[in-house]
Amino acid sequence: MLDKSMIAERFFSCHQGLTRPQVAKIYGVTRLAVVGWARRNEISWSKLKYFCDSQAVNWDWILEGVGEKFSAVKKPVFRRSKSPKFDTAGINKRYLSLFQNQKQYVVADELGVSSAAISSWKRTITKVPWEKMEYAVNKFGVRWDWLIDGLEPKYRNQSTTD
Repeated sequence: MLDKSMIAERFFSCHQGLTRPQVAKIYGVTRLAVVGWARRNEISWSKLKYFCDSQAVNWDWILEGVGEKFSAVKKPVFRRSKSPKFDTAGINKRYLSLFQNQKQYVVADELGVSSAAISSWKRTITKVPWEKMEYAVNKFGVRWDWLIDGLEPKYRNQSTTD
């Protein structure tokens, strides 16, 4: 299971030397919101997305402490919106491609969800939950950066030059 306190620790380690108001300004939130993140050891997924996008931070590193902190292939992207949207359709498509040769009911049984949930992910009505994505990352050895942003290499055991 993703350790939210370790995710928060890695996030805040990248902001050492900054005051709470400075961090708040970066993410378009109040100082109290940053205090809440620190107290709860939890940063919202949208703020993590903004952080990873704007600083070219690897999802694998921020979520699990695996690999390099900064991506060699990801370019920093600064957006006006401090709450960037996840490409749910892309994430769901990449996720489901991992199970492409299996029957839907078999996948549903393996994941502990209903076939209706799988259908909803296929039609992008709902997004694949984080814990189900984590299951695929661990089972198939795919990288979070591939799953979330579509960045190659796909697998953790591949280098960017393969």
